[in-house]
Amino acid sequence: FHYNHSLLLYIYIYIYIYIGIIVNLSKISVSNLLGGIGFFYGTSLVLSNWASSLFTATPSRPNFPRGFLWDEGFHGLILARWDPNLAMETVGSWLDLMNANGWIPREQILGWEARSKVPSEFVVQSSDVANPPSLILTVEVSNEFRRWSMLILPRLHVWYQWFNTTQIGPVPLSYRWRGRNPNEIHQLNPLTLSSGKCLRVSL
Repeated sequence: FHYNHSLLLYIYIYIYIYIGIIVNLSKISVSNLLGGIGFFYGTSLVLSNWASSLFTATPSRPNFPRGFLWDEGFHGLILARWDPNLAMETVGSWLDLMNANGWIPREQILGWEARSKVPSEFVVQSSDVANPPSLILTVEVSNEFRRWSMLILPRLHVWYQWFNTTQIGPVPLSYRWRGRNPNEIHQLNPLTLSSGKCLRVSL
């Protein structure tokens, strides 16, 4: 009995410490996410674009002080649980960047400060390159989005149509993320910006 009592006490202490570590890690993660939210203004260097503003979370305040479309869907999963209205503002801000054809630039390098952190070969974007529509994850995660999502449905429809005309894959209802350099000889599996930030993904 004494052995079992000691073992139970040890397990309780371990769980208490483990939960404390998880809670602290969660607080740090949410704090970093909230601390990385910013408002940006400027002109993205796209083959043809306009001056715009963006309210978004950033993946890293010192190294990536700009918005990434792919990342924002995942940032929004946390924001929607913490403050649904804040998450809706960031999603709405990204949808405001959509052009008439339904394309949203995958990266928002607005202003000189953001531009100073980006290698020149990645600054100018092409409107035939897309990121997977991870913003939809944010819209789906919260009940608070239900009524609001009806308001943005026309934009989501245009976005969906753009994917279905420009990113369509060889199999029905599949997509092919473009953007790899077919002449790359230094990498077995060339990196691509269109499927996320340089993820090694086979096409």
